[in-house]
Amino acid sequence: MIKTLKRMSRVYIFTFALIFITAASTYTAMGATDFKGIKSIKPGLNNAFRYSIRNFKNQRFTISVFFNETVPTSYWLLVFCIDRQTLTDLEQGRLTPYNLTETSGEYLFYYNVSHSEYFEVTEVIPDWEEWTFMFLNLNENEMMTYITIKRQHVLWWLGLLLPLLAIGGLVSYYVAERVTRYERARMDNEKAIKKLSSRKESERKKGAYWLISNGTEKEIEILRKKLDDANPIVRENAAFALGGISKRLGDKSSSKILLEKYKVETELPVKESIVGALCDVGDISALSIFEKYLHSEHNEQLRYKIATALGDIGHIKAAATLVKVLENKNTDALKFAARRSLEKIAKNTSESVESLINKYSKK
Repeated sequence: MIKTLKRMSRVYIFTFALIFITAASTYTAMGATDFKGIKSIKPGLNNAFRYSIRNFKNQRFTISVFFNETVPTSYWLLVFCIDRQTLTDLEQGRLTPYNLTETSGEYLFYYNVSHSEYFEVTEVIPDWEEWTFMFLNLNENEMMTYITIKRQHVLWWLGLLLPLLAIGGLVSYYVAERVTRYERARMDNEKAIKKLSSRKESERKKGAYWLISNGTEKEIEILRKKLDDANPIVRENAAFALGGISKRLGDKSSSKILLEKYKVETELPVKESIVGALCDVGDISALSIFEKYLHSEHNEQLRYKIATALGDIGHIKAAATLVKVLENKNTDALKFAARRSLEKIAKNTSESVESLINKYSKK
């Protein structure tokens, strides 16, 4: 169920990512139309058609003007783009449209468009400042003008490249997934044993988990020998896999050798792995070792596993240890595991949990 949910979540993430990339790429490649329509422009600066933009750095704007048939052929239109300060100077009379190009004011372009031509200009907005497109009628009467304002990013070709990269990435992921899936399908117990010696932790864990799910008595014998390997990482993973196989097969024969290896082992991670394997094997003869780790303050995960394993073992000898867990300062999770194990022991001995607590409590 969890694997299915993870697989579905990956599908949804890739789908949304592809949709987002496609939308962004389409916008980048195709651009956008900010204005398109007929404007009736009356004479005078105050009646000019204005279109202000800002935060459009690296955008290429295309302005086109076409006059309506009703406009006299002698009419003309001023089309220019100015920054905010120049617009303020125009509005306050410090500057007129006629001497705009003769001043130090900032303008992007300035054109006197006659009726006889179809006007179109393309300019790139140079910075983040606010710019205003002005369409100014200085004739006697109003004029009907068809205006279009379009924009496109100067790197529009990224809109074509990004989807290709996204699709290529998805295809690569699919191929890699299929190849690794095929590789996993070809995994066998012999290869899993070899992976225990891999330099990559992920490979070692992969081999160990494979053995836990598929190992047989033959692998148990091999893993017992691996407990003598010179590499402590190999010994650690061998103990982990050995415990898992033993638990699945219900084989307790590895208990003796695990106890022997625990006594001579010097590496702490390996010793803890052996303790975990003893929990999986489920032999009450390891109770003294279990008590040592259960009442220590390190490796909470291992302590929880021990408390749970004592319930699976179900021997009355473990009752005193579990009661002590309840009495001492421990986490709620550990106490919960200890109480559940006491319930199993109580059931095996036909007693109640309360009677076991009263019997072995030191209070």
